[in-house]
Amino acid sequence: MKKNASILLLIALAFTLLACKKDIPEAAYMDFITQLEEMNFSVNAEVTDKDILQGERRWLTVNETEHITVYLYDSGSSMEKDASNIDEGGTGYHNGNDSVEISWVSYPHFYKTDNIIILYVGEDETMIHALEDILGDQFAGYQG
Repeated sequence: MKKNASILLLIALAFTLLACKKDIPEAAYMDFITQLEEMNFSVNAEVTDKDILQGERRWLTVNETEHITVYLYDSGSSMEKDASNIDEGGTGYHNGNDSVEISWVSYPHFYKTDNIIILYVGEDETMIHALEDILGDQFAGYQG
């Protein structure tokens, strides 16, 4: 009887833990991809490992040559909090615990909307204009 009760308790605990796991809203992310595709960009999306920012990281390859990193957050407020840790030039991240200075291979451009931060590192004017059309002005990064 004790064995059955223990098994039931473990099963209940497992279901409770699964129910508590937050699903990150992906509507803004999917909308962003759709808007790129509507502008005749081909987009290949994949989930990738976490890095400097706190959001769940996604990697987009656009037209097989350009790369965009998207960070998804569980809410707009958590995204805004993390965005505030990026310095104006886009080369530093300082959250009180971690401080990182970054040397990019090209110019960084940070954008945000809803619960996502978008990072484009590059100089392709077509890509930059598309990002501005979709997301508005960048909030950090290279000002050319």
